[in-house]
Amino acid sequence: MNKWNFCFIFLSVITIATQAQHVYIPDTNFKKALLKKGVDTNKDNEIQLNEAKTADSLEIGWQNIRDLTGIEAFSALKFLFCGSNLLTSLDLSKNKMLRELYCYNNKLSTIKVNENSNLLALYCSNNQLKEVNVDGCTYLQVFVCYNNLLSTLKVDKNINLRVLNCDDNQLSTLKVNKNYALTNLSCSHNELTDLEISNNYNLHELFCAANNISELNISKNTSLERLNCKNNPNLIKICMQKTQLELVSNNSNKWEIDKVVVLSSDCN
Repeated sequence: MNKWNFCFIFLSVITIATQAQHVYIPDTNFKKALLKKGVDTNKDNEIQLNEAKTADSLEIGWQNIRDLTGIEAFSALKFLFCGSNLLTSLDLSKNKMLRELYCYNNKLSTIKVNENSNLLALYCSNNQLKEVNVDGCTYLQVFVCYNNLLSTLKVDKNINLRVLNCDDNQLSTLKVNKNYALTNLSCSHNELTDLEISNNYNLHELFCAANNISELNISKNTSLERLNCKNNPNLIKICMQKTQLELVSNNSNKWEIDKVVVLSSDCN
């Protein structure tokens, strides 16, 4: 083998090895957004694997992105804002360090975050989701999923959950009796017939308007400061403590209750 052939082979191997380090990103708008954000630190108009691995935050909203293939290479990512795009699916199972995810205002029908055990906040509202599995998100504190197509929602394993907003879905049941840390619950405009909140001692705000709830007991929710349960046509009685009755009469703007509903401290 002469030296010219050797040089050609050597350069070819180097080229192939270099190309192998490029992150595969088929969506041109996603790639443009990454280049614009300066992820391409060596300025070769490609995203190298080592460049992706060092990025811990991405804000790529409003970029007409349809596909986030390549996001799996961002293994150190802790913050991702990809809201107001055209995404239909999102798989973040490889992004184990992720703590905050904002993917609202897309067209998502599937989302995979069940393996993101470090996730603290998930905002996935205004999508087309029929299911969101958060069983593995044991540290989740904020979960905002309003205006989707959810008929079921399971949060019993999210014991650190503080804020849950699941308004404007198709929920007929919602169990939050194991979410002891919950301070804000908003589940209005669903199909709920019952809401058991006696274990939610830390609850400060409850919005459950426009459901089919027939009876509500808030006597154990002594930290409650705001309540909106209007437009529940079957609601005939709310059980509360005498101190809560006084709060209702003195702060009617924070306690939105239909006039036909009976307020009683007799919870037997």
